[in-house]
Amino acid sequence: MNTNIDHLSANTMLNGGRYRIDAFLASGGFGNTYRATRTDFNETVAIKEFFMKEVSQRDTDSRSVTVTHPDGIEKFEEQKNKFFIEAERMRTLRHPHIIEVIDRFKENNTAYYVMEYIHGGTLAEYVGKHGAVSEEMAKKYLLHILDALQTVHENGIYHLDIKPSNIMIDERRDRAILIDFGASKQMSAETGITLGSALCYTPGYAPSEQVEQAHDKFGPWTDLYALGGTLYFATTGEKPPLPSAINEEGERAFHFPSGMSQEMRHLILWMMSPMRPSRPQTVNEVLKLLQSPPPFDDSDETKLSGGKQGDAGKKDTPPIIHGNGDDRKPSSRSHWYIALGVIAVFLFIIIIAGSQGDGMTEASIWEEQSDTIDSVPGTIEEPEPDYDDLSDWTGCELSGWIGEYNVDMVLERESGSDEVTGSYEYLKTGSTLNLSGSLYNNLLELDETNQYGEETGHFKGELSERGFRYRGEFTNYKGESFRFDLAVQ
Repeated sequence: MNTNIDHLSANTMLNGGRYRIDAFLASGGFGNTYRATRTDFNETVAIKEFFMKEVSQRDTDSRSVTVTHPDGIEKFEEQKNKFFIEAERMRTLRHPHIIEVIDRFKENNTAYYVMEYIHGGTLAEYVGKHGAVSEEMAKKYLLHILDALQTVHENGIYHLDIKPSNIMIDERRDRAILIDFGASKQMSAETGITLGSALCYTPGYAPSEQVEQAHDKFGPWTDLYALGGTLYFATTGEKPPLPSAINEEGERAFHFPSGMSQEMRHLILWMMSPMRPSRPQTVNEVLKLLQSPPPFDDSDETKLSGGKQGDAGKKDTPPIIHGNGDDRKPSSRSHWYIALGVIAVFLFIIIIAGSQGDGMTEASIWEEQSDTIDSVPGTIEEPEPDYDDLSDWTGCELSGWIGEYNVDMVLERESGSDEVTGSYEYLKTGSTLNLSGSLYNNLLELDETNQYGEETGHFKGELSERGFRYRGEFTNYKGESFRFDLAVQ
């Protein structure tokens, strides 16, 4: 017995002579890959063979795969069946940017599936040979994989192992191709994600929910995080940072080259946000951003990382980029310019009104449902607003900032009740966060939850003296705090 022989030799015939092994290409923890010929069409194909290095071996005088110890038989058979299911799953995903499975069969006490042969190498090999790719090339290949992921997710599948070595670059047709669905999982409408055991993952390309094996938190955003890490590797040639490093250091955990555009930086930071609600939730959100990128002024000294304001010694958190350029709020700088302009006009009106002595008062920003406006020829009198009594309002729209992130919020409550409900879109990414809490004596407290009902943050603040805005502190589920300033619309 020679345990050093773990792959088939050239000219080995498989499946009744239909396939001939031409060369061994590569091996991984769960299989060997070969270049082969489909003899009936004289066509070059790739064949993947199930072979577990930990528990498998092959006789020198036989092609059969055996298990080294009886304790490993059950594990070997379980994983072999999953390998066969992987081929079936890939076969259903017919797409120009997903590797095509042609055939599958069992032989030599193991399993095989046959794929189209790609003339080229992996993205990891390409970057290793040529260095980091240009942003233009990176975006082109990103669109290819996003298109593939759209089909994957629409079929209720998560890939769960996107990384540079699982993306092939077809040099003949200049396309990127997603391969290796060995870690992929199928969603069930009744039971959610179907899992049997812990999942393997690749550090740097796995978000925190995957590292922690929190299977119930997996979603399209899990694959998009990995794709963001792959984009970082492609454009920098460096392995992406771990989620823990991003949590602690924000953008400083990344090593972006000086020539990289702010658009690309923001895209990577958005896709690799350690907080699931802050990432793009669907492929469409990323596509929408790529089709309508926000304008960036490279001369502006705008910070690329947020964090609690006023805490100079604390780490910043990475930003969340807007998902739609048409819906963007002004920058914090222009926001204050507008605010100062409004205040100036407001004061000017008061001064003029006071000098004329016509007795006019400022209009309330609240809709006074119980009061009426009395008209007399030549004058208009409106009731003095009562900013200390907000018991009449049932609906309210707020717009402003959490830290450096802008939000639009809608709140509702029944007349006379302290209980408040509402929601808002997180920075126009399309991810809706729900709100519930109370408003008592102008003190606002709201619990924030995501679409799964998980607590993600807490607002606590109060109405300002003039009644224009609520101000306070927002604390996320990790205990990080940010000041919020939300103005009534």
